[in-house]
Amino acid sequence: MKTGKAAFFSLVLIAALAAGCESGPPKESVSGTILLSPSLPPETRRVRHLFIYLEPGQGGPPFAIQRLVETELPYRFVVTPDDVFARGQFFTGQVRVRARLLGEKLLDPELEPLRLGKLAGALMTGSFEGVSAAVAVGARDVEVVISQAGKAEVRKVAAQKPAELPPSHPPIPQGQAPQAPRPPAPAPQASSAPQAPAPPAGGGGSISGTIVLAPPLAGKAGGKRAVFLIARGEQPGPPLAVARIADPTFPLAFTISQANVMTPGVKFEGRVRLVARVDADGSAGPPQKGDLEGQAPAPVAVGSTGVRIVVDKEY
Repeated sequence: MKTGKAAFFSLVLIAALAAGCESGPPKESVSGTILLSPSLPPETRRVRHLFIYLEPGQGGPPFAIQRLVETELPYRFVVTPDDVFARGQFFTGQVRVRARLLGEKLLDPELEPLRLGKLAGALMTGSFEGVSAAVAVGARDVEVVISQAGKAEVRKVAAQKPAELPPSHPPIPQGQAPQAPRPPAPAPQASSAPQAPAPPAGGGGSISGTIVLAPPLAGKAGGKRAVFLIARGEQPGPPLAVARIADPTFPLAFTISQANVMTPGVKFEGRVRLVARVDADGSAGPPQKGDLEGQAPAPVAVGSTGVRIVVDKEY
């Protein structure tokens, strides 16, 4: 698959991953469900990119954003202050949740107004949208139904201007992310040998190694749908990069690289904290009962190989 400014993948980034081991949405958050109206054509489900905006209840430019790819609907979302990109914006008061599905070619025109600190642009042909009623920060079970199809002409953006979030976006690693196509998930293997890591995509640094289960958990990983490998900077904050590996078998070899970076223009470099979550249902969200987790014992330098992560915690 070719990479390029429009081939952006945000594998899975929601505030629940940034929140670490919390068992539910934090108090200072907005959460709920995004649904797809049955009135929309079936091909709508093949639209790959889901944008989730938080905007003032009385109107105005979005101040928080999440961007995901290949997300199944209905989708359970959680937006927290970690998703705020408008510097100085308080995560309080009345807000609305706007959800947009966009095709690959609409990413640059969609991000251009946000980069300039403007209102979200008109809904373009090939995109679909739903907006919630105004709710207070702290609200849960907010329902957003994507039911409107775009009709506006697709705007042209200068070729030399890459899609990015507004210049007021907080320092790394805040915000959401374009990505190059992620490596294909390794196929399940019957043997106990580690799965071979996929080669890095999109250039940049990488970290590779093996995820193993602590002996007390050795019999509890069967049937788990996915492993989320999460890289964060040395300072607290949302993920710098996230890789999803479907249908894992252990020991599990991994590679996380520039292809999995979550913030526009950020390089996968320096030292990062690595966490591996073995997820029962394969969907991003707060850890659920039965999920397993482990982390590298110390920050790891990008470029390292042979990193060993022991999964030793059960929720």
